[in-house]
Amino acid sequence: MRIRQLAIFGVAVYRTAATAGAPTAATLQHQFAEHVVPFLKSYCLNCHGKELSEAKLDLSVYTSAQSVANAHRTWEIILERIDAGEMPPKDSSHQPTPMERQAFISWIHVAREFEINHHAGDPGPVLPRRLSNAE
Repeated sequence: MRIRQLAIFGVAVYRTAATAGAPTAATLQHQFAEHVVPFLKSYCLNCHGKELSEAKLDLSVYTSAQSVANAHRTWEIILERIDAGEMPPKDSSHQPTPMERQAFISWIHVAREFEINHHAGDPGPVLPRRLSNAE
């Protein structure tokens, strides 16, 4: 039953992003609590938690969709490793199903797209132009 829910979630995430524009922050947070947190607890926090943080990566600090958005570089690496099948390691006794893995990856893609759209047109800090000697 859980696999079916995750498959439906993965399809729903892509449909939401493709047809209705980017999801809201509330939707992302709900999906984070519903699908991403259980994935992290089941497959990641044994090695990347508070007690043991292999590769100096503690995933227990990510408690909301916003905390994930604030650490976009870290989550880019996480996305690459999960998508490549490197994490969880092959010798791990507990592996996610392909649908669980895809739902997790889908959420990260949608969250990244949301952040891109949310900050569209914002150039970030604009530094003043430095004057030359002649000026």
